[in-house]
Amino acid sequence: MKGLTNPPMDEVSRIRYGCTCGKCIGFMSPRMMLSLEYHADMIHDMLNDELEYQSASDWVDYNDHWLRKINPAVRQNLKTNKSMRQGVTNLFNHVANCIRAHQLPLTFNVLWILDSASEWPPVSKNFFQRGGTVGSVVQAVFDYAIDQDLYLGTGDHELLFQEDIDKLRECRNDREFEFVRRQCARLDELPYGTMETLGKRLRSEDEAEGLRRMEQRGFGRPMLISSV
Repeated sequence: MKGLTNPPMDEVSRIRYGCTCGKCIGFMSPRMMLSLEYHADMIHDMLNDELEYQSASDWVDYNDHWLRKINPAVRQNLKTNKSMRQGVTNLFNHVANCIRAHQLPLTFNVLWILDSASEWPPVSKNFFQRGGTVGSVVQAVFDYAIDQDLYLGTGDHELLFQEDIDKLRECRNDREFEFVRRQCARLDELPYGTMETLGKRLRSEDEAEGLRRMEQRGFGRPMLISSV
């Protein structure tokens, strides 16, 4: 394995998933992380701006392309609950912050970021309590990133952010969006006692403490992502 003896876990993961840049977090390359981060930020900003001047029903209907992965019953509740609308909007920002922190956008990691943010009022918690999931938000981010990609969609991402993209080393994993989406879903479905977050070694005591803090704040056990 490249002549390495006892290579670190992150290097093993890079080799296993075909990394050619030497900087992947498991199967997610820096350029893909940049795309997902920027698109999560853009969705958040658009949803947040429209909250100010659109009616509740219009907001949900107009933004259906961002919200379509949410359970239909939960999506219907968005039309009558402003706190839920702000909660799902804020979650896009928490997903972006998770990726900015060089973590895979898994339910546990996003909830850890949310808990660290000490959000008040706790609008994201309200979204979860009424059946919302982190996974439905993450899937919308993947959809948007694919739609804006140079070879998979419109190419607007490269048009707008080529300078930022060029600062990062190219990798064969840069456009493996569907593979990364499936891998994140698979990791989300693992029991928390054995969950591997590739590129970040979570000590068991830290993980247990994180779950305790979430439960104390009223989040309960993180909900699993829906299958894709």
